[in-house]
Amino acid sequence: MWQRDSEVTANAGGTTGEDPGTVDGASGVSDVDAAGTGGEARVVDVSGGGPGVARVRAEVAAWAGGHGIGRPAVEVVDIPGGDPGSVGALSFGVRTGQGDRDYQQDSALTGAVAGVADGLGGGPAGDVASGLTVRELAEVAEGAGPADLLGGVAAAQGRLLAEAPVGSATTLVAGVVRDGVLTVVNVGDSRAYLVRAGESEARQLTVDQETADGLLTQALSGPGWDRTVVPQLVAVELAPGDTVLYVSDGVFQALPDGREALSPRELAALVTTDPQRTATAIHDAARERTAPTGMGDNVTVVAVRVGGHGETLDGLRGTVRVLPDGTADESGTPSPALDAVVRDSTPVAPAPPVAVPVSMYRSALVAAILRDVPDAAGTLFDFADERAMAHLVLGDPPNLRLSREYTVLSGLLDGPGPVDREALVRCHNRITWLERQFVRLALDVEAGWEPPAADNGADGRTVAPDTDGDRPADAQGGPRPSTSDGPGIGRRRLLNWYDVPLGDTDDPPDPSGTGR
Repeated sequence: MWQRDSEVTANAGGTTGEDPGTVDGASGVSDVDAAGTGGEARVVDVSGGGPGVARVRAEVAAWAGGHGIGRPAVEVVDIPGGDPGSVGALSFGVRTGQGDRDYQQDSALTGAVAGVADGLGGGPAGDVASGLTVRELAEVAEGAGPADLLGGVAAAQGRLLAEAPVGSATTLVAGVVRDGVLTVVNVGDSRAYLVRAGESEARQLTVDQETADGLLTQALSGPGWDRTVVPQLVAVELAPGDTVLYVSDGVFQALPDGREALSPRELAALVTTDPQRTATAIHDAARERTAPTGMGDNVTVVAVRVGGHGETLDGLRGTVRVLPDGTADESGTPSPALDAVVRDSTPVAPAPPVAVPVSMYRSALVAAILRDVPDAAGTLFDFADERAMAHLVLGDPPNLRLSREYTVLSGLLDGPGPVDREALVRCHNRITWLERQFVRLALDVEAGWEPPAADNGADGRTVAPDTDGDRPADAQGGPRPSTSDGPGIGRRRLLNWYDVPLGDTDDPPDPSGTGR
């Protein structure tokens, strides 16, 4: 177990003394002190550390602030084994993915400043806020120190106030390395970890700036959030072989059993000497844990490998901006080649249905849409619209949540163009997860719904009703209806709501529609 050399200060980490103000709770931010600790004083270090740390303190003390960013206290994390004089070059790895969300709001950066910005999902245009923040920090020059980092944060806040939509916001965790000392700035609940060579557990460097209920107390924001932001600032002496991790909260989001998606010990076990492999492994492990819930957040990982003097390192070098709408290289030029390396493009797969008829029926219709069965989208639209109203009239929070998701589902099917397959599957998976919670809590997941009248085929498997009047030649004992010929759901049949075998293979349907 590691500790910080610290003492309690009366000031909430800043020197402005301004009232942080209040923020609409719907934005996911609560009205608490500027320290972001729910009214408790910040724990800061006032002594210790070598010459590099002393320079960090001096630079921060001389920094004047700007754009509503208050000057933070400097926390020094004392980790045995630091050897800043031997630190040489850095290399980077990045991996980002959308998770189960309908859109990506994370942005990432490598270079003089490395880090992650996570746009707030509860507010408008979180992707814009995180993207503007990363673009601004990418302008910080090589050799930057703590004052340059704080200046970049203030410039990003100023740009958000000037260009971002009202109410938009983002977290930020980012760092610079100079003279072998890492300085990390933290606003919100993204995290920085340090994995020291030979240690079995990642050390969390930052503290989540949120209440016990998970509401953020600090964020970089566009117009409409009238508060002073006081970042957390952490300094730590590095050593060759260290790996620094900057991650969005999709890496450590709470699972249904209360555990974090990846523990500090699991993070350390995934670190390799190649930071790109490290970032990819952490992203993929987090997705493996969260995908079964259907509620996985965006996941973004930046891994920084610390080398010694003259050491050759694997991984990315220089500035790479990973934005929600594409990846750019050091010159700002969009780079499909880089995008293929850093962005997860694995199609989301439909979750297996819950063993109740309503879930099986919806799953069969989703599978039919993915296989381009005519009329399937219209049938699912009518079903989703019916379910949204049925859960709405019950009025309690669980049913209202399910009603909202069914409303989203019907909206995806109510346009003139082709159905967005990725969004369809993501929404279906969220509903499936909610249905599992209903079953677990003994709630009525079907809310009075009765499946359409069904036939039994010769093999005894349930056959969903025809929508075009085509019925089996012999419902009691004749051959099973065709699954491959003819138009309409009636001919291709939803043969079995649970197994959804709508083709000649038992493989799960491919959301891309292009086959596996």
